[in-house]
Amino acid sequence: MAATLADVVASPLRPVAVHERRRLWLDALESSGDAGRILTRSEFELLAQHARGTAEDESTISKDLTRSRIGGSSADELSTADQAVLQQILRVYAVLDPGCGYCQGMNFVATLCLHVLPGGVGYDAFCLFTALLLPEGLGLRTLYTDGFHTAMCVVHAVEAVASERDQELDAHLQQCGTGLSGSILPWVITLFSAALPLGPTLCCWDRLLLGLASGPTAPRARTVLAVLCIAVLDCSRDALLTSNILETPTFHRLVGEAAGPLQFAALAGRMLRDPTDLGEILRHTAEFDAAEGSSGDVDTDAVARRQGDVQVLVRRARAAEALEARRAAEAQRYGAAALAQLEAVGALPLKYDVPRFLLSFWSHCAD
Repeated sequence: MAATLADVVASPLRPVAVHERRRLWLDALESSGDAGRILTRSEFELLAQHARGTAEDESTISKDLTRSRIGGSSADELSTADQAVLQQILRVYAVLDPGCGYCQGMNFVATLCLHVLPGGVGYDAFCLFTALLLPEGLGLRTLYTDGFHTAMCVVHAVEAVASERDQELDAHLQQCGTGLSGSILPWVITLFSAALPLGPTLCCWDRLLLGLASGPTAPRARTVLAVLCIAVLDCSRDALLTSNILETPTFHRLVGEAAGPLQFAALAGRMLRDPTDLGEILRHTAEFDAAEGSSGDVDTDAVARRQGDVQVLVRRARAAEALEARRAAEAQRYGAAALAQLEAVGALPLKYDVPRFLLSFWSHCAD
């Protein structure tokens, strides 16, 4: 009998091959129902070709493509072909969720989705990406909305629990001038993919994606994120205590070298089963929500609205596709140069009869 994601999470010493993890994550995606299948494959391909986000989103996505990698290692930079697929994933998401759009940090999340679920036009990776972010799934889009409320809530809980549980490490970090908030925030908004090596990052995602299959009884994703951050800190405690950390990159390097995937997986699993650890985190997240006047809950009404928005987007993309096809046919019939000149003087040959506009065009030239 094939292992499930729950089996892997419950057995941290069990090695997981690349192809097996790919199957496990796809199984989790399928078990989530509509969470990751907002678009069909053909709809995704259609929007990837024709949909465009805001000018700001398009510009930021283009800049972030070359920065996208796993674990911050230059050896893991994306190929030109993978960058093109990544651009499609991020662009379609930004169009699909205009209330959030594109935010820096998403590119690292989508990169890891593409790393584990490669191939084709990126449809499986896109489905996993949307299952992580949209409220139909884990709802982690709130990491990037409302002033980064969820991200700051997780950071607050981690800082509070870490200082209460390990005063020696807290004092050492303060003495070194290393604030936990600035160091941990990149873990949260990139779901660890930009700061930790691949091994510990995959372990973190195994535990996050388990929530897709577990349904409403699973701990809220932000609680799991906080537990994972604390587990990473605990695994790297000795390395941090023996170093005079001054900069965030040094902090990330030390943590990455010390947080072995097996040790981390065992500790994270224990913490996620411990009601005391979960209770501490929930207490601090509730305090943060109360202070900010927000619950951090996802907008469930957006789910219903999105279903209508998706159909509108698809209809527009199909219209654009039909327009391009007709333009290509007209260009072949009358010549691309003549068609371009017609458009330059305001003629719209795709909506009307081309020969009539050719006559108008040549008359215009004669004048």
